[in-house]
Amino acid sequence: MTRSKPKHFALLLALSLLMPAMTAFAAPTNNALALAAAPTVSKPTLIAGGVGNQMNPSLVGDTLVYDDCPLPYLPCTLSAYDFKTQSSHQIANNVDYLDFQGVVQRTDGASVVWTDAEAQQGLHVASLPDNGVSDLAATPATRREVAIWVNIVVWTDGRNSPPDQPLNNDIYMFDTTSGKETAVSKHDADTSSPATNGKVIVWQDGRNAGANSFNTDIYGYDIATGKEFVVAGTANSELTPSISGNTVVWASRDMRNNSSIVTYDLQTKRSTTIARSTPPARQGGFVILSDPAIWGNVVLWVSEEYPQGPGYPVRSGIFGYDIASGQAFTVVDDDKAIRLSPTVSGNRVVWVEFAKSSFSDGRRDIMGVTLSGVTVAQVSTPTPKTAATSRTFPETGKTVEGRFLDYWREHGGLAQQGYPISDLMSEVSDLDGKEYAVQYFERAVFEMHPENKPPYDVLLSQLGTFRYKVKYQP
Repeated sequence: MTRSKPKHFALLLALSLLMPAMTAFAAPTNNALALAAAPTVSKPTLIAGGVGNQMNPSLVGDTLVYDDCPLPYLPCTLSAYDFKTQSSHQIANNVDYLDFQGVVQRTDGASVVWTDAEAQQGLHVASLPDNGVSDLAATPATRREVAIWVNIVVWTDGRNSPPDQPLNNDIYMFDTTSGKETAVSKHDADTSSPATNGKVIVWQDGRNAGANSFNTDIYGYDIATGKEFVVAGTANSELTPSISGNTVVWASRDMRNNSSIVTYDLQTKRSTTIARSTPPARQGGFVILSDPAIWGNVVLWVSEEYPQGPGYPVRSGIFGYDIASGQAFTVVDDDKAIRLSPTVSGNRVVWVEFAKSSFSDGRRDIMGVTLSGVTVAQVSTPTPKTAATSRTFPETGKTVEGRFLDYWREHGGLAQQGYPISDLMSEVSDLDGKEYAVQYFERAVFEMHPENKPPYDVLLSQLGTFRYKVKYQP
């Protein structure tokens, strides 16, 4: 499951936190399903905590990826936690973040992608657990809200934003198999919160929002056909989609702050409202729901109650819905803490939690539970496709193959090595007199050493040594 988070806390949408509000959920249409027992939830436990902020969790299978950020958030460390071994390790340092709700990495259990804090233009992917890192981005741009599913990476991209409209981002895609970058959606309006299942990309789109920026829609893009389509286009604000298999889920809000959680089946093209907000007991307050997440049949969202007028949430909870059984359930719900960023994989749920007293700058931890009695769908997470064994660069007309292409990808790509400027050829080394297979790039010469085991079978020619001997040791 891949998804993106809200960019602003003010976009939170919710449902009532009182138990009677559960009757506002969409009722099962099958009487047999109505008799199914409600899912049960284990006691919440601390997964990642400590000084600073542990946030932006991304979960698939037994792998949790999250940002570990000291106050005030930068620079962050990207870390991974393995539920099987109950161990964690660092993936990268100096990682960027969007804000306390933003997700800057996604994982499919085999790889994780993130943005660079220093340049705000780098886009990197690492395989787990060996952490072989590749640079996916060459064109300078401000990239945010990245998501990955196997070989498809998507993100919001600011390269085309006018100086006076910095939020007019576009959606871009990179296929790690073909090495091809594609502009998915480019127009004079803001797009955000991209998510993908590897076949379809969905996002929040503001092209019809008008002057008040309220009426946002959910758009989709079919990767195979390259065609765009509308998932949800109403007079409401449709926000922060998530996708798993053929199901898209998002939060919907009208001008009166009435909100709901809606699912959409990509095959049947039918939408279903599975939860609606109802007024809280406190007079003048309101309840909003937000931050939907989905894996298989399980949908999660955040529910928060706000007082009348400005203020922080007075109650915060995470709720769920089992699409297969039509049963709603409570993950956690009280007035002791603020909860954000829920994510689910299989029967495991994690989220970010922090004390209400530290709303602005307090320590954020990652908590988790396991679910029982839910219909856990087997969501296909195929082994990432083997990277293409060759790539032709139209800029120079040269082709890079095999281990040279692997080395190019794993050691900075275009930014560090440049374009290939020669074909693969044999050349006698001026240093040892031996013949090697070599290929010239703009910034390096790759040299094949089959006598060495990978990754040391590809080395860079010692151009400095050779140049020094020519100039100073004739």
